Amino acid sequence: MYASKFAGKGRNGRFFGLAAMLVMLALPCFGPAPAAAQSSGSLSFLTHGEREWLAEHPVIRLAPDPSFPPIEFFDPDGAFKGIAAEYVGLIEAKLGIRFKITKTRNWAENVELTKSRGNDIWSAVSRTPSRLKYMHFTKPYMESPAVIVVRNDVTGALDTNYLRGKTVAVVAEYGIHEYLAGNYPDITLDTVPDVLTGLRMVSFGIADAMAVNMALASHVIEKSAITNLRVAGNTEFIYRWAFAARSDWPVLSHILEKTLAQIDIQERSAISRKWIAFEQPSWRPNSIQVVSALMVLTLLVVVGVLLWVRVLNRLVQRRTEEANAARDLSAAAEASLRLAIETMSEGFVFYDADERLVICNTRFRELYGYSEEQAAPGAWAHDLFALDRVRGAVVITEHADHEFEHRRRITRRDGEGMFEVQLKDGRWLQIRESVTADGGVVSIQADITAERAAAEELLDARDFSAAAEARLRLAIESMSEGFVHYDAEDCLVNCNTHFRDLYGYSEEEAVPGARAEELSLLDKKRGLVASSEHPDGNYVGRRSQLKQQGSGTFQLNLADGRWLQIRESVTSDGGVVSIQADITERKRAEAELAEKSAILENTLNAMDQGIAMYDGDFNLLAWNRAFSELRDFPESELYRGKPLSEVARYQAEHGNYDGALEQLENEVDKQVKYWVDMAHTISGQQSGIQHRPDGSIQEVRANVLPQGGFLLTFTDVTIRQQAEEALKEREGRLREILEHSPIAISIIRDSGAGERVYSNQNYRDML
Repeated sequence: MYASKFAGKGRNGRFFGLAAMLVMLALPCFGPAPAAAQSSGSLSFLTHGEREWLAEHPVIRLAPDPSFPPIEFFDPDGAFKGIAAEYVGLIEAKLGIRFKITKTRNWAENVELTKSRGNDIWSAVSRTPSRLKYMHFTKPYMESPAVIVVRNDVTGALDTNYLRGKTVAVVAEYGIHEYLAGNYPDITLDTVPDVLTGLRMVSFGIADAMAVNMALASHVIEKSAITNLRVAGNTEFIYRWAFAARSDWPVLSHILEKTLAQIDIQERSAISRKWIAFEQPSWRPNSIQVVSALMVLTLLVVVGVLLWVRVLNRLVQRRTEEANAARDLSAAAEASLRLAIETMSEGFVFYDADERLVICNTRFRELYGYSEEQAAPGAWAHDLFALDRVRGAVVITEHADHEFEHRRRITRRDGEGMFEVQLKDGRWLQIRESVTADGGVVSIQADITAERAAAEELLDARDFSAAAEARLRLAIESMSEGFVHYDAEDCLVNCNTHFRDLYGYSEEEAVPGARAEELSLLDKKRGLVASSEHPDGNYVGRRSQLKQQGSGTFQLNLADGRWLQIRESVTSDGGVVSIQADITERKRAEAELAEKSAILENTLNAMDQGIAMYDGDFNLLAWNRAFSELRDFPESELYRGKPLSEVARYQAEHGNYDGALEQLENEVDKQVKYWVDMAHTISGQQSGIQHRPDGSIQEVRANVLPQGGFLLTFTDVTIRQQAEEALKEREGRLREILEHSPIAISIIRDSGAGERVYSNQNYRDML
């Protein structure tokens, strides 16, 4: 229960519990005295119209924050729990209704669902300007300050001004997120899906601090056993939790307000006692005590908060166990966690509920001398421990005979355990184990030979983070392409030198925090962009479309003649990663190729010969204008990839067949088969004459191509053929005249050899 860790014996524990109770009851004390509790069947405190409205709306949806203990949360069985859940139960009882509970993955998803009217009510939420646009709020029924959580090595009392210029983790869409974003623009806010993720980021040095309400921070720190954090001070933001109903249902907001007023001081106190444990005898204030409490309430709240911070700080410093790094990790942090596990200086191993190894790092294998085959996923933990005993790895333990079974018994009984083991080579290992929600066991094993006195020190995550960041920056800087990363607010996060070189930016211009809009204005001022596939030619002009589509690729022509190809993708947090490559040479080659292709096409189209090229599968690859004219093909019927069979079918159906196939005039399929079969027989160079139905004569030549396929050329030889036939006809008539001539005639070629070409019958008879 909330604040149970402060309920120990002694003056401070009891006083703090009382102060916490007064904070929770502060707002009801200032409101009007509630009426007597109403039974579920009596709604006299509502107007007739409000009762009718309830009857007309039998289903009212309520979406709690799924991870906001002890205010509201879902337990492992999926039940809605917490202080807000208690108030919801009282409201349901007094109204005689049941809300439909809707579960979301995180608060950010909850907000989006509510904005789209997929949810009707919030049960514990602070009033903010942005939320007032779509929700109506009741009067607050509970308060808690937003505090600053830092690592133990950050000393002194802090306030919000300390956070300026630092990276601060906040839960997305929480009230403190909107407050800091609107009032402290010089604070770098790193939004996280839940409080545990944010606290771990602070613990590992990824964030400098976290701003979170005290109730939630104390609960999560205790449950997750994070030992190197402390509460260092307050922000000026106070969480004032209230119910909220969708703004287009104002009647529901009035109903909730009136029903909250029906919850009396005894019911509110019962809720506080259930969730805020402290050792005090049952006590009910009289009217004089209530008035006195009101007079000193402000002082008690301040003193209570200060004591809370002090006690929480001492508690965190006393804790001796580190967070279970493998439990309840969000999907967004899983990849980073695996990298962190492998680079840990401590051995890490995770066993499932059946004691089968799921994952371990290289350091774990090195500590025990396991090979990758021995400590592989699926290996049984008992087999690994038996291997240790056979090799005599473990020398001194408190329970040497049943070391593994003893450790597991303690860990599973208590949910966690810490042990020290001495190895045969003299090294000492500290083993810290925790049971995960699904029954597995996470074990972190550190060599503490040289630092046993500092056994509770955590891995220096800050150094690891800096090294990992340095490696990432080196990889980005080594890219041959320009790289730039903008966050969801279009501010530059990181870029490499090649990106600056492409656009001529100086290091002072393209610096982290620079806005993309400013860089785009700088491009326009310099006249850098000549043309682009996008009208604006810059990131700002295309970002809206990009964030809708999720990714995009386009080309940009710079004023100096260079061409850039830009590939962009939207990240999970709404930022944009852009890879920019100089494709000037490629564009020049494409232009030259296009020019040569145009020249070739014009040359082919200027030829009188028809040309058609087919690939090895008998599909049309290229043709010229003369081909379509000679073969009577409309341009619309020709396309790249058209099969030879379709070409032959079109000609057969339109009577454009070879005169030799006149007998197959109406046999289209047979004509198609004839031409396809003939194509299969083409080899080397072949030629032939075709007589077209229109009387024209075409010479067809086929040449096999080296890469497969063949080239067909078609030449109109009608005039030539007619001339040859006329010549043959005249020659025949001349021979006939000479044969019947009474004169003996002999024709001799004047070639020096006296070759006789022709002799008529009289000449032959004379001889």
